[in-house]
Amino acid sequence: RGSPWNRIFHPKIMNSTFSAMSTEEPSFECNEFPFDTVTNSVGCILCQVCAANEKLLLTRIPPKSRFQAANRPQISIQGYVARVAKYSQCNAQSFILALIYIDRLIQRNPSLLITSLNAHRLFITA
Repeated sequence: RGSPWNRIFHPKIMNSTFSAMSTEEPSFECNEFPFDTVTNSVGCILCQVCAANEKLLLTRIPPKSRFQAANRPQISIQGYVARVAKYSQCNAQSFILALIYIDRLIQRNPSLLITSLNAHRLFITA
């Protein structure tokens, strides 16, 4: 509820957007987009979510999680996603599914905020 991630992927918002466009179920093929475009988009989404959530942290202290790092990683989340894309055998669908898994985790744990201290670990686990 309080996380910007939930506002971006909230089912009511997504459904109202899609229903206004057409009556058919929305679909797309990941293969229609270049692999670099998909991975850059995933990194950008995670980066924006981190930035929005870190603004929320100015007003409250987040609960600790097992994914929380003691220090901010030296590599940015966008750089990390690009590195995973370069050195892994993952396809574009895997990166999209990682976002879906992270979204489901947040829906089940609304107090969890994705920040630069946990985004890397959450992404690689997803």
